[in-house]
Amino acid sequence: MTSFERVLQICGLEREEAVQFFDMPAETVGGWTDGSLNVPAAAWELLAQLYDQVERAAARTEILLDEADLDPSLWNEGVGIPHGAECLPNGSEITAGLMASLRRLRKGTAADGLI
Repeated sequence: MTSFERVLQICGLEREEAVQFFDMPAETVGGWTDGSLNVPAAAWELLAQLYDQVERAAARTEILLDEADLDPSLWNEGVGIPHGAECLPNGSEITAGLMASLRRLRKGTAADGLI
């Protein structure tokens, strides 16, 4: 797996979403993903910006989870970010929701003295 492919995963993007995100032909994104083409700096910069957006969305969602005091069993369904909070690709929204759930779980575990 290439670094580019791992970063796509971290940002919650599958290859098809990456094609839309970069507005590039599938062959180009495929070449970046499999390592046969060099990834331009501008693409890395866009991914860095997307990652920042995902982190901000996760932080906001974590606050909402704290305020809502959701039953942890509901987390198995996945928690998305509020509609319209960020203009993120669908996979990135899911990633932000899951990050928020893990952060909240970690806080709860720490409060219980388990970590």
